[in-house]
Amino acid sequence: MKILRLSPSEINEAAKKGSITLGVMGLGYIGLPTALLFAKANLKVIGRDIDASKIEKLRKGEVYASGEMGLKELLLQVRARFTPITEIEDLEDADAFIISVPTLLDSNNKIDLSYVRQASFDLSRCLTKEALVIVESTVPPGTTEGTIIKILEQESKLKAGDDFGVAVCPERANPGAILSTMMERTRIIGGLDEQSLRAATALYSLISKRDPLKVPDMRTAETVKVVENSLRDVEIAYANVIALYCEKMDMDVRTVIDAVNTHPGRKMREPGAGVGGACIPVNPHFIIQTSKDSYTGLLTEARKINDYMSQYVVNRVSEWIKKEGVPEGASVLMLGYSYKVNIGDSRFSPARKISSELRKRGFRVKIYDPYAKTAVSEAEKKFFIDDPYGEARKVDCIIATVGHDVFKTLDFTILANKMHKPLFYDCTFSFDSEKLRSAGFEYKGIGRL
Repeated sequence: MKILRLSPSEINEAAKKGSITLGVMGLGYIGLPTALLFAKANLKVIGRDIDASKIEKLRKGEVYASGEMGLKELLLQVRARFTPITEIEDLEDADAFIISVPTLLDSNNKIDLSYVRQASFDLSRCLTKEALVIVESTVPPGTTEGTIIKILEQESKLKAGDDFGVAVCPERANPGAILSTMMERTRIIGGLDEQSLRAATALYSLISKRDPLKVPDMRTAETVKVVENSLRDVEIAYANVIALYCEKMDMDVRTVIDAVNTHPGRKMREPGAGVGGACIPVNPHFIIQTSKDSYTGLLTEARKINDYMSQYVVNRVSEWIKKEGVPEGASVLMLGYSYKVNIGDSRFSPARKISSELRKRGFRVKIYDPYAKTAVSEAEKKFFIDDPYGEARKVDCIIATVGHDVFKTLDFTILANKMHKPLFYDCTFSFDSEKLRSAGFEYKGIGRL
């Protein structure tokens, strides 16, 4: 049932009857849980992805997002209402569409809209009158109007606003808790016109516990998402600057940050080896590269600082190992490979950069990360281990890049006693420096004493 011109109560009633068919373009880290939640809300959902291996897994009842609680269980629960496909023609009966494909950066950090463009071209082949198109992909402000709508109109010969509706509702989910945060966080929605806004708001109300927040237009909705991620990048860059400053001044940054955060109006982030994931390292470039003035220098510097931190870690560890008299070809065990705790996603992970650079410098690198191991390429898997104790005798230094909960169960006294050289370099706030020293380690870290 076409929903564009229906009232919110009519859309709600149509959903209860199972009369709405939703097409989801892209079944990645965001597209898949979005599709499953709408299927749970009694919509008939057709999810399309160009990756045939993903579709094969989904048809078998398997998911590929390691560490996402409840995702597999939800897939099995809604299988009767969720159809994963690769062929775009199978979406021809959809009443509404969600575009949920990535926006990337090329090797020169230039915005790459190729997936968004292709999804728009493909969708135009299925677009019919009275359909609603919702852009959930994180895109540079102005992309929906300047790129997506133009492609849809040109290829379908239909007119946005007159023949079909368009809205923007960027995802705001938290990896590791995607399903719960999709339902619990306020959704931001901007529409091409009032009917698009009304229909999109009613649709997302089916899966949201909070009323969506309507903003004046689509560009505002696009901007909200890139601003909130760019803010996080700046906050972490500031923490990293202070960490490096504390090292120079012979102070412990954790002590400083803990004291700062006793102020009720201050909340500093933790420093680390950089930032990762598909959003925070990428989204600031959307503002920088679409800005028409020169006031984005803060964002540019934050990007430089956070990108530099992985190199800084490699430099510090290399200097430390050399100072300890360890010969060339030292062995390093990395605790963590994903970009954040308790998930397997290693896209833009600082740990990935650290591992690569260490190997370029002649270090022998082993990685212990039960979450990431199931999600990395076959080429990367050869560096992963399952038993850190068994590898410890060959190890000269542990580098902790992520504080997974599973690491809390490790017996660091046993590790220190077995290691060739018990050095521990900490890129996190997840490990107790005094306990590690008591276990037999020499301890250093980013901004740590």
